[in-house]
Amino acid sequence: MTEEIEDRMNVLQGELYNILPLESKEDLLLSSAILMKTAVELYTIIFSDKAIKDMLKGEVTDSIPKLRKKMEGALKPTVH
Repeated sequence: MTEEIEDRMNVLQGELYNILPLESKEDLLLSSAILMKTAVELYTIIFSDKAIKDMLKGEVTDSIPKLRKKMEGALKPTVH
């Protein structure tokens, strides 16, 4: 991935964080579900079902530990 693409991704991600409700655990679950659904919907436009499943099984699941470490302490939702 080029530095330019990574910069664009970071800007877009920052904009998403600014507009998403992230105050509670429910907000996090709702926002995450909507973003995942939207990502899969967009992937269906350009990838086959097999390619999407392979991506989710491989790249996505492999990145979870790194992403968890990045997010530790980043958001503090109110648990009700």
